[in-house]
Amino acid sequence: MNIGILGAGNIANKMAKTILEVDEAVAYAVASRDINKALAFKEKYGFEKAYDSYEEMLADENVELVYIATTHNFHYEQAKMCLLAGKHVLCEKSFTITASEARELCKISQEKNLLLAEAMWTRYLPICTTLKEVIKNGEIGEVSSMFSNFGFNANGKGRLWDPALGGGTMLDLGVYVINTARIVFDEDIKKIVSVAEVNEEGIDYIDNMIIQFEGHKSAMLHSSQVAIMSSKVEIYGSEGYIEMGSLPNPSSIKVFLKQKGLVKTYERPEQITGFEYELIACINAIKAGKFEVEEMPHKEMIYIMELMENLINEWRETASSTVEIDV
Repeated sequence: MNIGILGAGNIANKMAKTILEVDEAVAYAVASRDINKALAFKEKYGFEKAYDSYEEMLADENVELVYIATTHNFHYEQAKMCLLAGKHVLCEKSFTITASEARELCKISQEKNLLLAEAMWTRYLPICTTLKEVIKNGEIGEVSSMFSNFGFNANGKGRLWDPALGGGTMLDLGVYVINTARIVFDEDIKKIVSVAEVNEEGIDYIDNMIIQFEGHKSAMLHSSQVAIMSSKVEIYGSEGYIEMGSLPNPSSIKVFLKQKGLVKTYERPEQITGFEYELIACINAIKAGKFEVEEMPHKEMIYIMELMENLINEWRETASSTVEIDV
């Protein structure tokens, strides 16, 4: 399948390396507003075409699936442009800035029967499928709570601090811990209590959340763009607990049982970059005539966007105070 990459930044390079190693994918086209950047990218990875206009690339009838590798603020506009041009779309996270944008894009996708997927790569990883199986099989008994954190120091500069680029911790880092919680608990969310630090420009830079799910289950989640975090996940059950490290691409799952200690370790399978799973899922869904992937269906994409948007808006209005949201 011919892949076109929209944008030629850092994350586009990672996807390009992936495409070269996936048999079902063809490194066909790349588009950047800077033609020199597009040409350099084309030569580096052996793409067939380079464009200095997104519109030109989308007019190329040979482009089948477009990977959108730009910042959050452009996702809605560019994904809509791709869908209206008749292209299937894999869009980087966070999917959009607002839930209404997400709903509109999903509606267009379904009406045109074109694939639209979010590149929340953690949701596609085999080790996360294994995690769900371990929990379902009751290896640590009845699971009731979990903890997850993800963060690094962005040094007060760059896109994470730029409101025009959709900056902030939630859309870039918090999205990972929320998705991890949704991998562990697929029950409806009952209530969220949160505390965040927000600067004068409306950028959330420390996010702390406690999410209560139906069925007496809860998750404690932390993310930050001013502190280096352990990027780990811990899941607690009636008979033991699970440790999973190195979000967003966990290296292993370790199962600990009461009075026995570590009893089992599930290692991450060998991978190209980790992006291959979302790419292959999209290709398979397109071949099957589907407009969404099982790993991250439209309903879930919209649900998480609604959750994040509500939290961000509340934080901005209350400026670092505690927020309670009944869902």
